[in-house]
Amino acid sequence: ALTGYLMERHQRVVALELDESLIEPLRARFPGGSFEVRHADAVREDLGFLGAEAPWQVAANLPYSVGSAILRRLMERPDLFTRLVVMLQLEVVERLLATPASKGHGLMALERAARAEADLAFKVPPAAFRPRPKVMSAVVVLTPRQPTWPDDVIDGALAVASRAATRPRKTLAHALKGVGPPAGLPPSGP
Repeated sequence: ALTGYLMERHQRVVALELDESLIEPLRARFPGGSFEVRHADAVREDLGFLGAEAPWQVAANLPYSVGSAILRRLMERPDLFTRLVVMLQLEVVERLLATPASKGHGLMALERAARAEADLAFKVPPAAFRPRPKVMSAVVVLTPRQPTWPDDVIDGALAVASRAATRPRKTLAHALKGVGPPAGLPPSGP
C-alpha cells in the first residue's frame, strides 16, 4: 500500500526488501524503470549506491525488531537523505523524542539530537493493522542535519554515553572507568 502511494507521488522509488517472496510480486505490480526493489537487509546494506541520485526522502514502516538500528543508520547519512518519515513502535518514538531530564531520555534521544530534528506526526492504533499488534505505533518525521562536529567526535561522544547508559546502577566514575573523552572534543571546565 505504501509503495503504491509513493509511486503516485514520486518519479523514482527504491525499495529495500528482506523478504525474498515479496520481491517478484512488487516488481510485477510496479513494472518499469521508475521502481527498483532490492533484496537487501536495511540493517547491513551499504547505502552508498544511493549517492549518485541523492538526496532522497525515506518513507518506511520499519520492523519493530530492527527499526531503531535502521533509523540510526539513516540518521548518520545527511549526505543521502533530506527527510525520514518512518513508523515505529510508539515506545521507540517516545524515547527518540524524549527531552533532557524527561522519562525515557537516553541514548536514542542523544543520537537523534546530534543528528536530526524530529516531530511526532501521528499515532497509529493496533486496529489499523492486520494482524493487530499488541502495541501502539507512531509515525515520526526526521530531518537529518549536517553535524556540528565531525562524525568521529559524535560517534566517540555517543560511545561514552552508551557506556554510561548501559551501566545505570554504577556511579558514573565506575561506569566510565578507563574511558577517556572522545578525541576532538575541547576540554571542559576551567
